[in-house]
Amino acid sequence: MKVATISTNRAILLLATVLVSLVAGQSQAVEAISIRLIDGKKLTAEVHSRTNDDHLWLRFASDGTVILRGVAWERIAEATIGDNTVDVATLRQWAARQTAKNETTSPPAPRPEPKPTYAEQARDLLGFSRRITAVDFDAHLANWDRDVEFDGIVLRLFPHDADGQLTRVRGTLYVELVAGRRQDFNDVPSARGLVPSRLADWAVAVNADEVTENGVVVKLPFQTNHPEFDTSWATHALVHVRFVVPGHGVFEHSFDGVRVRPYAPLRDAMERQSGQRFLPTEQTGVGKRTR
Repeated sequence: MKVATISTNRAILLLATVLVSLVAGQSQAVEAISIRLIDGKKLTAEVHSRTNDDHLWLRFASDGTVILRGVAWERIAEATIGDNTVDVATLRQWAARQTAKNETTSPPAPRPEPKPTYAEQARDLLGFSRRITAVDFDAHLANWDRDVEFDGIVLRLFPHDADGQLTRVRGTLYVELVAGRRQDFNDVPSARGLVPSRLADWAVAVNADEVTENGVVVKLPFQTNHPEFDTSWATHALVHVRFVVPGHGVFEHSFDGVRVRPYAPLRDAMERQSGQRFLPTEQTGVGKRTR
């Protein structure tokens, strides 16, 4: 909106120019009137709520331009309100009633929204709702398809803000699965024939819209090594998680004792007797076999 100024006789008129937002905050004018000054000039405008004991304030508005002009009461000869001509005393009483009514009925001006900081703008662009201060993790063995063997690890993560509230997040999840693997005892006598080795590793992108009230669920399928088909791997493993969140940091966690091959006494006995852990009638993943 444009804001304009005009010059007037200093002895007669006081000039003030304000932005429309400020004008709105002061409350809007109430009614148009005409006044005649003692020097013969005539002014027609709305009475503004800034009117006080010293000046009658008039509001002029046209084509997006708002002008406020203060007129000293002693410079006013008479006024016309509607079809009635009144003296200055009556005008002062009428203006006081109008401005008082306007102040009680006008809603307060809305406060301007604070401009977001660069960090807040970056957070919004990256899909964050609040700053992340901690991430909880949980992991367990799972089967998510139609065959009988377990397929991998299901990881669930819960990003929290400083108040412990679940919040949206976008980043990259790095996971490694480490388990003991049996080797010839004479090759690694100090380790008693069981050497910690990497069973699998994954890198997964996490999007903000994937975060629900249940956290983020990530399926991590077994890769080349599958502990149900290669029993040289121990039954339990350690899951190490690194969650990299741009602008927020790296969040890590480790879970030891995660089962990667379920307890199966019958399968163990079958394997000792025949070398097979699954019944001929059981469906297993294509290409998987006992090593």
